Amino acid sequence: MTLPRKISRADKYDDCPEQLLKSYAHFVLKNDDSSLKQMCAYKVQILRMKWRSNNNHNDCGIFLLKHMETYIGQSVKEWNIGLTKNSKGKDFRNLRIFYCWSILLNPINQLIEEIDEKSKEWVVGAGLNLE
Repeated sequence: MTLPRKISRADKYDDCPEQLLKSYAHFVLKNDDSSLKQMCAYKVQILRMKWRSNNNHNDCGIFLLKHMETYIGQSVKEWNIGLTKNSKGKDFRNLRIFYCWSILLNPINQLIEEIDEKSKEWVVGAGLNLE
């Protein structure tokens, strides 16, 4: 599904950004964090990033991970995630592989040994020679 041009903020997001902020505020309140008052003063703002697109409805998670990886407080004009609204499938495929690899093979993954063993079995079963 591709979203129509000039779709309103309300039609696109409904109240999701505000609900996310409220949920996070509830979490902070429950955990007695001193930053609650400051956070409650924030106003939700939808940023106009250069890479925004209504035509890509499959890669929200990739955009989210790139945002988390690259945002360090810079302005939207200075912020570059390495993607454009015209980025192609190959770019996203490579990022999916990278993020999957990073998550699965992270040392804190308690199932890393099982994943490593199953990966080796798959390579043998597929007849691949990775050496």
